[in-house]
Amino acid sequence: MTQTKQTLSFLGIAFAFSWLCWLPAVLIAQGFAVPPSVEQIINIVSPFGAWGPLLAALSVTAMADGKAGLKSLLNRVVLFRIGAFWYVVSLALFPLLIGGSLAIAVLSGEPVPEMAAFDQLLGLPIAFVFILLLGGPLQEELGWRGILQERLQERWNALVAAVVVGSTWGVWHLPLFFLPREEFYYNRPMWGLIVTTMLISVLFAWV
Repeated sequence: MTQTKQTLSFLGIAFAFSWLCWLPAVLIAQGFAVPPSVEQIINIVSPFGAWGPLLAALSVTAMADGKAGLKSLLNRVVLFRIGAFWYVVSLALFPLLIGGSLAIAVLSGEPVPEMAAFDQLLGLPIAFVFILLLGGPLQEELGWRGILQERLQERWNALVAAVVVGSTWGVWHLPLFFLPREEFYYNRPMWGLIVTTMLISVLFAWV
């Protein structure tokens, strides 16, 4: 399987699986009537859409490189010997960026946003582990960074590849903007999320 076919296969599987899980819920949210039993099944299936990139990464790797490729890909999940500098960067980068952004917003006259998470400081470590294992990182990163970023870097430089990955990553979330969700980024214009995923993708590619 050529690199181009691997890239296209990854995108096809990731988008098809995720959007097929999400789109029935979108139809219901937009007023499409279905029997209660069907709606219940759709509500159960919809959250599995987030696992599309992981499923695509595993599928493409298995087809292209077999068991050896899968083992190599999964071993990277538990790669801890990365050097002290990169631990500092990984743990400090986002708090510094978020704190800096908040400081700029406040200094420019914006009101301080409510941060409910800080009312439950003891729960933050638990939330961190839960999100790390069952949230976006495990669901998505083997796909976006482990497959797509690497394949695109064989054609373009890391910056261009990261921007393409970031924009693709943002567009993948499109159906979620048509569902009632509490996350603030789904209650803002979609271009904001795409810009965010592009910038994050550049940072992730560097790290």
